[in-house]
Amino acid sequence: MTQNEVLQLYTAKFLKLKQGNNTCSISRMQVTSMHGYQLIDACPIRPLSIYNDDTVLNVFALCPTLRRAFDRGMIGVNENYRVVVSRYIKEEDTAFSLNKLAGVELYLPMPEAYYPLVGIFVAFGGTVCEVKENIFT
Repeated sequence: MTQNEVLQLYTAKFLKLKQGNNTCSISRMQVTSMHGYQLIDACPIRPLSIYNDDTVLNVFALCPTLRRAFDRGMIGVNENYRVVVSRYIKEEDTAFSLNKLAGVELYLPMPEAYYPLVGIFVAFGGTVCEVKENIFT
């Protein structure tokens, strides 16, 4: 199976099992077109290319901008499923500033058995955030 096929399977499985309503876990943005297109991605917590973990416990739903911020360590998630924001980012204070997301609790409407594993977030959300923060100093 190619990586693209794995990602397609992984995305379909995630959206079906975890976020049937296509809602971002952080912003709660929900957009679906009349043609069925949606803007929410299945975001791996631990990198799929390294850990090959395509289970539902290693993903959560994010809009593209927040997925990039998470992947780059600008935001993370703590052990209470709340957003943490890197202290090393610079941004203008707007309605869409990442800093306004600090402390926001993740939107996880599925049964708790399907929640992303807290340990993965702490190890790969928090730690990745700290490691990547060093790049921005």
